[in-house]
Amino acid sequence: MKILIVCATEMECAWLREQLKYQANKEVNFLITGVGTVNTAYHLGKHLTHNQYDNIINIGIAGSFDREFELGEVVEVREETFGELGAEDRDKFLDLRELGFINFKHNSIDYYNTIENPYAKISKLRGVKGLTVNAISGNLETIKVRQGRWQKDIETMEGVAFFQASLLSGMPFCSFRAISNYVELRNRLNWKVELGVRNVQEFVLELINNQFIINV
Repeated sequence: MKILIVCATEMECAWLREQLKYQANKEVNFLITGVGTVNTAYHLGKHLTHNQYDNIINIGIAGSFDREFELGEVVEVREETFGELGAEDRDKFLDLRELGFINFKHNSIDYYNTIENPYAKISKLRGVKGLTVNAISGNLETIKVRQGRWQKDIETMEGVAFFQASLLSGMPFCSFRAISNYVELRNRLNWKVELGVRNVQEFVLELINNQFIINV
């Protein structure tokens, strides 16, 4: 079993890396891509061109649009969407499908803004739909527009790039995020970053120790 852990920052996987360092019977590699879709797509795509894995796992933190989720709660991301890929037509936003553009084709399926993970539902965690954006929401008008347009559960800065690069590689993948904050008027004092970072790493460590595998 060869596993790749993908994170945007070292902070989000440092503890997990340390724990797995002493488990010689497990082959787990780590890839730190940097923040954002461009970094994630480039570094992960380049890495997967030269390396093969049984499973690819993305871990990190996320903001939640839904206050039913507790801060620190770990969720399984089953779908991701490009939140800003399209065009503005006066007061209306046009996504790729409305513009008549295909993002990419895979296994005879046309993909536009949204990518579903065909390997999802591998855990008992609550499943969520993610919205990937370049600038995290911290303005009430932006939040209102994004919630109304997309109706997603969480917000990330890398999720959809991870989904696309992994799907095109043909290797099984999954994504787990911990809720570090609510998507609201920006207030870092309300965030629980350390709690989220620790919880998602602890969950993935338990997953790997239980001989986790994605059924293809």
